[in-house]
Amino acid sequence: MPLSAALCTSPIGLAAWALAPGVLGETCTLKLALAVPGAPWHVPYIPYLAATLALEGTLLYPLLRRLGKRRWLVIAALLSVNLASHPAAFYLLPTLAARAHLTYAAMLLGAEAFAIGVEAALFWRFFGLKPRTALAVATAVNLWSWGLSRLW
Repeated sequence: MPLSAALCTSPIGLAAWALAPGVLGETCTLKLALAVPGAPWHVPYIPYLAATLALEGTLLYPLLRRLGKRRWLVIAALLSVNLASHPAAFYLLPTLAARAHLTYAAMLLGAEAFAIGVEAALFWRFFGLKPRTALAVATAVNLWSWGLSRLW
């Protein structure tokens, strides 16, 4: 029985395809390989960005407040660093990883390292954190949201 296009391009289908391409069958794998060359183009983006903001905000807010940052600056930092890193990590890096024939794990590691690097640079340059603190905050927040996202 052929799988529907909706299942092929659903978040569950995309995750199954990324982790074990053969599990969905040839029809779905071919459809995804043609329509989504390594990147989740058909996945609605805003829910993933919103989930990232919510997850990272639960740790970033208390961390930056403890470092003496004002509430509005914490919110500005959360929005700006994610808008600078998330679209590339969500769309560009999976496409590049697919073209380089990297595994899903390698792509995920690269995307997280990219996000940590971009966000640490922004925390340091624009939000006044010392370089080591900026790197520690970016690493903690990204690992926190990645870990929590694995639970759902």
